[in-house]
Amino acid sequence: MLKKFFGIVVFIFFLFAIENILFYFFGFWFKPNLILLWIIFLNLFLGIRYGLVASFCAGLLQDSFSTGAFGAHILSFIVCSYLIVVIRKYFLQLETASFRLAISGVVAILNVLVLYVINSFFMKISFSETVVFILFPEVLSTVLMAWLLFDYYKKCALKLFA
Repeated sequence: MLKKFFGIVVFIFFLFAIENILFYFFGFWFKPNLILLWIIFLNLFLGIRYGLVASFCAGLLQDSFSTGAFGAHILSFIVCSYLIVVIRKYFLQLETASFRLAISGVVAILNVLVLYVINSFFMKISFSETVVFILFPEVLSTVLMAWLLFDYYKKCALKLFA
């Protein structure tokens, strides 16, 4: 069990580095939330316990490097983890690729909206600019990467947690 937690945390650091490299090369227009995809995958593949651990660790890491309110990413990722459980338990119980893409899109939208609400308490933020410059590029690139990465995440998880 401790090996799984350590593997989750190390993989979060790895994904954080990849996100920053992608941001360096592509800027704001292609910024997939790879860590959010990892949290979605862990919730679907291993359950809520590992998803919450990943949410807390990933949020702590992103809050450490962000300029917004500390704890915003932690709260956002934890809300997203619980939403995944609710969607999977009460609405859909499919394990298809289209379900994973749909849940990735919904959770990415929720993540951006929760961060917007939390950060709007502390600074003036334009909702229209948030939608155009953050929501659309992040959601589209996250869903695109979800289509490519879920099978890769499954292979990594099988090797990490075997």
